[in-house]
Amino acid sequence: MKDYMGLSNSDLTFNIDKSFIGIIIFGLVFFGGGLIVSIIMPFIDPKLLRIWWIWIPVIIGYGIFTKMFLDAWRQRKNFVKVDENYISLHSPGNQIEIIKWSDILEIKENNILERLILKDRYQKVIRLEYQLEKMSELLNIVAKKIPHLTKQYSQLRKFHKTNHLRLFFGISLIFMSGLTAYSWYSGFLFGALIFGGFLCFIVYSLLIEFTGMYIFDDRIALVYPLWKKEIKFSQIKNIYFKNIRGGNGKSSPSVILELLNDKEVKLNGLREGTIALFSALNNRKPVKLS
Repeated sequence: MKDYMGLSNSDLTFNIDKSFIGIIIFGLVFFGGGLIVSIIMPFIDPKLLRIWWIWIPVIIGYGIFTKMFLDAWRQRKNFVKVDENYISLHSPGNQIEIIKWSDILEIKENNILERLILKDRYQKVIRLEYQLEKMSELLNIVAKKIPHLTKQYSQLRKFHKTNHLRLFFGISLIFMSGLTAYSWYSGFLFGALIFGGFLCFIVYSLLIEFTGMYIFDDRIALVYPLWKKEIKFSQIKNIYFKNIRGGNGKSSPSVILELLNDKEVKLNGLREGTIALFSALNNRKPVKLS
């Protein structure tokens, strides 16, 4: 039996992807273990107290990532339900929150904690974890059910990378710099080489990430740290949502530009949000939501 938007009743429940549970456990063991070791090491090797400027950032880095995985573990059994008029968040045996589509006033994305945040006029909040199964389909549903917001979003012409993303890269740089310096100081040259390699990768990732985006009548412009790239709307074949998952378990809802040459351009991590970006692009290059 089909429900609205061609979805069956069973498709209206969105659970955390089971494959993510293993990543959570690995993260808890790796970062939790690293946190414990980094705390007790100064008591084993007192000379670490003399290089607190290296040791403290390492502890902070392990602590932040451990908390992220602890939060994910506590929420692993939560699920989301949607129907014609409402979206609701549940834990087993309990409804955490329910919001009416027409009452939603604000949508925010947190790309560090990896969640989409819906807030209504009564200040009620529902957090949609990026690790939900069929997240791309859920984004389609949300975009279709909030025309009062997508109409505003369609007028946007300038987009910025999120401060969350800059913060994530900043923490990663400090964390890896601390590990690299500590390994070098301790004479563990192989470790310094490995962590230095990760540090170079983070810098490379910063350089290939666009920092902003402009939408014009006939084209879009992506601004990178060292160059700029333009794409004409006449070159775009399709625009759609896709929840991209990396090998490290990180998820990122994205707007995909499918070009006439069959190449794809991935757009995500924007302060204004994925749904806002889709609405603005759709205003210039109309597509039909699936």
